[in-house]
Amino acid sequence: MKKWLLGLIIVLILVVAGTYIFIPAVVKVQKVVIVPAHDKGLAPLLHDAKGFARWWGDKTDRGSDTFYFNGAKYYISKPLLTGCGLSSLQGGDTLAMQIYSVALSMDSAQVIWGTSLPATNNPFKRIQNYRKGLQLKKDMEAILQRLQNFAADMRNVYGIKVDHAIVQDTLLLATEYEGIGKPTNTLVYTMIDKVTTYLTAQGAKVTNPPLLSMITQDSIHYKTMVALPIDKEIPAAPNFFIRRMFAGNILITEVKGGPASVAKAVTSLFALEKL
Repeated sequence: MKKWLLGLIIVLILVVAGTYIFIPAVVKVQKVVIVPAHDKGLAPLLHDAKGFARWWGDKTDRGSDTFYFNGAKYYISKPLLTGCGLSSLQGGDTLAMQIYSVALSMDSAQVIWGTSLPATNNPFKRIQNYRKGLQLKKDMEAILQRLQNFAADMRNVYGIKVDHAIVQDTLLLATEYEGIGKPTNTLVYTMIDKVTTYLTAQGAKVTNPPLLSMITQDSIHYKTMVALPIDKEIPAAPNFFIRRMFAGNILITEVKGGPASVAKAVTSLFALEKL
């Protein structure tokens, strides 16, 4: 009987000692994933409740900053530059968390989510925190997988699908018009017809669809340029001039819709260019 009791005491001592050796007083939990988007593009998805609601997936309290997953609650506590601070209720403990993104390249970023469980010298509480940390890390991984899947579609991040391409048409014949008011379709097509007539008379051929540029500083005065890619250089004329484009990288997208859709896509492209 005494040997049995002594053996039990020794086992308990080893278990307690093991918790102090192998389990730290503060259990840190962190999950990092790679997301196919720029960190500035991801920031609106990680900055507030409106962004979280787009990809989180589970039920949220309408009009609040509360989100749920696997029986736990997550509250958005404060915005950060490329993410936010969170508070989470995990089995009676309230944990302070941070989730944010860090740029890796023009089209990829790390999303880092981290927290730590409360410090304790209680060996049994340490074991409990360790097991809780393992489950929390699994939950983080599952939640961030949703963000990865959502951000894999560029339209969810930037509003448009953008492809990288190499400029093929480096030689163009162009014409310009400056006036008051946004150019109409009739004006644009008239400009295209004039350029087409001139280049045809010079023995050149159009190699691809026309390019259109409209620039305004005050939404009143517009400078409009139409350019057609051509197969050979031809003489300039009073209303026609040659433009050359460098055979480098370019961002392209396809837009379906009217002028409002086009304007929105242009704004998104300019935003991408600045990233």
